[in-house]
Amino acid sequence: MPDLLPDGRREVLCVVNHPTEGALNWEAELKALKTQVVEQIDLIISDALQGIERAICSAFPHVDHQLYVVHFKRQALNAVSKRDKAQMKQELDYSRYRTYFH
Repeated sequence: MPDLLPDGRREVLCVVNHPTEGALNWEAELKALKTQVVEQIDLIISDALQGIERAICSAFPHVDHQLYVVHFKRQALNAVSKRDKAQMKQELDYSRYRTYFH
């Protein structure tokens, strides 16, 4: 997990290697980060792993959570009818769309 420093450099906080990716594993890792490494996290950017919002809120209740742009686009396209998908693909502008969960 990288950390973005005030001067723009990145720092590796930890390396996580689980045989499977699951929300319970991430919840444990986030809680370990909170108790051992970091005092504050302002934003977590992740994929759309089922249960990740709950895991993030459990460890960091007040942090903003943003989906990777590609996952946000995929979710948006899955929510529209087949008839509207082509138009939606054209209208999605990644620089304007963010999704936050709490």
